[in-house]
Amino acid sequence: MIYTLTLNPALDKTYRTPEFGSGSVNKVTLLRQDPGGKGINVSKLLGKLGTDNCACCLLGGRAGAEVNAMIGSYGMNCISEPITGTTRTNIKISDDTGVTTEINEVGPGFDQTGFNGLKDKLFGSIKAGDLVVLSGSLPVGAPDSIYADLITELKSKGCKTILDCSGEPFFKALEAGPYFAKPNNEELGIDDSFESAISKARELVSSGLDKVIISLGGKGAVYCDEEVCYMAETSVITPVCTTGCGDSMVAGMCYSMENGFDSKAAFEFAMACSEAAALTDGTDAPDEASVKSFIGRIVIEQV
Repeated sequence: MIYTLTLNPALDKTYRTPEFGSGSVNKVTLLRQDPGGKGINVSKLLGKLGTDNCACCLLGGRAGAEVNAMIGSYGMNCISEPITGTTRTNIKISDDTGVTTEINEVGPGFDQTGFNGLKDKLFGSIKAGDLVVLSGSLPVGAPDSIYADLITELKSKGCKTILDCSGEPFFKALEAGPYFAKPNNEELGIDDSFESAISKARELVSSGLDKVIISLGGKGAVYCDEEVCYMAETSVITPVCTTGCGDSMVAGMCYSMENGFDSKAAFEFAMACSEAAALTDGTDAPDEASVKSFIGRIVIEQV
């Protein structure tokens, strides 16, 4: 079973316009709403791939109620806990050139009572061998060590932890030894060259990570584990919306782990999920057919 944890979820509103211009009137040609937040995005794609999973999140206010109502349409279970604040709303503006502009709210302050309740529900459900995805930003006021502490506890229960966050919470969580992590080059403080990513990926595996993918945005990504290291460039596509591509990559790795893919096949599938996500509107997840259409088109090179 795969669980995703989203402590600062969002109601994602996506506006599509032919050409976005700052300081001018922009005509909207499409408006959509999606349940958002990195962990929820992972769960959305897993649901579309037919993989049992459960999205665990803190929800509050009218926006939180809307998120909760939409989650069920993606074929996933949900464990939620109410908070006193209101779930944030994030704005995505995509234009026909493939550029996405994001305006993300900070979100409500950390609700310790709500977190404790959600944690109790999560730990009451998990069992040894489960995958638990810890991803996304933290609520204002949450301790930077929260992911690190959860990783330590989840590992003691025999769970494999997947990490995708940034800043101090990321580096503290790395010290706790997650099974897999998916940072991007900016989060690691390196340039976007494959050479830098390969070097850093090998360093992270040597320091204790079992598996790592370093995303280089539109250029591609690098995968590394104890035995192999691969790189892959992205296909030549014009993206519709790039928000959530990294989350789809994480979902692809989770799916691959659940289905026993070898390292190369897992990396290819993760890349396919990411590229398919770039062709979807808003933060909707791509369907299985779209993901599989990229298999065989992505060149995976061992380095």
